Amino acid sequence: MSSNTKERILDKATELFNEQGITNTSIRNIADALEMSPGNITYHFKSKEEIVQHIQERNFQNIQSVLAQSERVGLEHFDKILDTVMIQQQRSRCFFSDTMDLVRNYPSIAQKLAQNITKNLKTARVLFDYYIGRGLLKPERTEGAYDHLIHSILLVCISWLKHQTVMATNDVHFSEEYFLGMLRSMFIPHLTEKGLKEYEALHRKKASMNDHKA
Repeated sequence: MSSNTKERILDKATELFNEQGITNTSIRNIADALEMSPGNITYHFKSKEEIVQHIQERNFQNIQSVLAQSERVGLEHFDKILDTVMIQQQRSRCFFSDTMDLVRNYPSIAQKLAQNITKNLKTARVLFDYYIGRGLLKPERTEGAYDHLIHSILLVCISWLKHQTVMATNDVHFSEEYFLGMLRSMFIPHLTEKGLKEYEALHRKKASMNDHKA
């Protein structure tokens, strides 16, 4: 029961953080939304900062579990990573829309976020080396080139929600699929002929499955 209550608190807190911002949401707000007393919340989490820490760690573990899978199935794994990152961003967009507030008000959480990003970059590099070894990705032309590419992909992942929100104020709308296309377009030119054939076959299969669903 305690575990279920904790998950309910984290889920509701995430929802409110997304709607109102982390800074503007209090323990009282979370308690009221769950029809609990504030004391019930602080029994499980000592402070709002601890709630934020748990949400952040949960998100990181969800992404890492996909990034670090030991049994990788070709380039399908790359698409699965992108999909997982997009889903996590949507679920916890407060971490990316309120980045500066996070740094100012919760420096320890911001530091942990930076550490998690660094771990993700390193794990992604292992994945790229795996693709090179399988002949799916071209050898690195200059030292560090793929590190730069991985970081560029990460920057788009981190910033796309902000860009989408800002552009919508001028009635310019970009879909999630548009940003996924951006990420793929950064990756595809580095595929070998073998990798490109595998990736194209993967997307033909996806398109066919979507047509059947429609």
